[in-house]
Amino acid sequence: MESKWLWMFLVALILLEGWCDGCWEQEKIALLQLKPFFHNIKGLHNWAEGNESISDCCEWERVECNPTTGRVTRLFLNLTTTLTSSDLAYDGYYSDEGYEIYISEWNSGSTGWDYWYLDTSLFLPFEELKSLHLSGNSIAGCVHNGGFERLSLKLDKLEILDLSNNNLNDSILSSLSGLSSLKSLYLARNQFTESNSINGINILSKLKNLETLDLRGNILGNDVLSHLNGFTSLKSLRLQGCGLQGTVPMLEFSHLMNLKELYLGRNKIESFESFREKRELGFIKLEVLGLSENFFNNSIFSFLGVLSNLKSLYIISNILRGPIELDAFSNLENMHIDCSFDSLTYDGIAKLCLHQFVHGRLLDLPVSYCKFILYKGVRSTGCSLPLQSLSLFSSLKTLRLLGFSFNGRITTEIWQNLTSLEDLTVGYSSLPSNFIQDIGTLTSLKNLFLYYCEDTYEDENSNGKRFSK
Repeated sequence: MESKWLWMFLVALILLEGWCDGCWEQEKIALLQLKPFFHNIKGLHNWAEGNESISDCCEWERVECNPTTGRVTRLFLNLTTTLTSSDLAYDGYYSDEGYEIYISEWNSGSTGWDYWYLDTSLFLPFEELKSLHLSGNSIAGCVHNGGFERLSLKLDKLEILDLSNNNLNDSILSSLSGLSSLKSLYLARNQFTESNSINGINILSKLKNLETLDLRGNILGNDVLSHLNGFTSLKSLRLQGCGLQGTVPMLEFSHLMNLKELYLGRNKIESFESFREKRELGFIKLEVLGLSENFFNNSIFSFLGVLSNLKSLYIISNILRGPIELDAFSNLENMHIDCSFDSLTYDGIAKLCLHQFVHGRLLDLPVSYCKFILYKGVRSTGCSLPLQSLSLFSSLKTLRLLGFSFNGRITTEIWQNLTSLEDLTVGYSSLPSNFIQDIGTLTSLKNLFLYYCEDTYEDENSNGKRFSK
């Protein structure tokens, strides 16, 4: 019996000593084989062998390993850079309504994109890989017998795959359907088209563990909505800039019973088709809804009132005018409403700033970014909001209101009811005279942004309205 325990102890000691040596040799070799294909990515200079190099590939940049087994679990081979500003990103990657901007870096001597074809078999040695990030690499497809279906042979732990900002077409979709362990799939800004992608998206619905699907920036049209019902495990769906327009039948989402986040910004949606019965509203669990840069009018608020679990609402750059009724949204924690610019008005002048040079690179910017460049071009206070309605939002943490005229006078009771408010932004708005004076009552407030606002207070040195900037 003692010899048995001694033998087990020696085996454990040998294994432990092996783990302390760092990454596995076959995975180190595989990383070195990958390096030439991603030579434009910064941070791969230490992917090398030699006396002055880091021998443990788990310590290499853009590589993460399991600290116990030494196996590679995450690879960040993404060339994409995310730029953010107070308007461009409200909460990191998700956001858009967060408007994140992606810039791809290419060879300085190149006059365009250097498209190439990937051999996914290069990733097969990484059998414990959980996250693979390949965004922004100008990948146009896969080599013969080197498609993503090969990953299903050994990479049964892969949960996150990011292929955003490449040049992939509809043919890639079917090859992804065998990656049954996937939980998050990012396919934003590729070359999927309305006419050819439907069958591929149907096949993708075989991914029964998928929780996040990102299709932003692919012109899919309204027809794609009727092919999403198979994604029953989805919690987050991102369809910004997908060519949706007119009246959208929300009944198409009725089978997405687990959906918590839905992003429909940067489309041309005018309205949602009403439900005959409330039970048809399948996504009753919805907590985050992004509708920015569409053509919604004030009627959208009465339609959304049935979303009793909604916590975050983004309605930026639509055509809201007149009184806004928010009584049905008292459970909101984050509310972003913008009436300072409407889509029909600034759509023309937006073309003047859609092509801006960021760090010397030509880039298409989302329309809302133009507000910071051409705010003087179109300014209005098209919406009004009874101040008393603010007292309903005891759970509100973030409030962003642009282009409002506030009715009434702020009372101490209104501020005192906003017990959770941490971030307050008001711009292009008319403020009551005691707004600044009484805002100190907000004991939970951490960040306050006021810009291009006017209040009705007149002091002895002013003949008109005072602006806060």
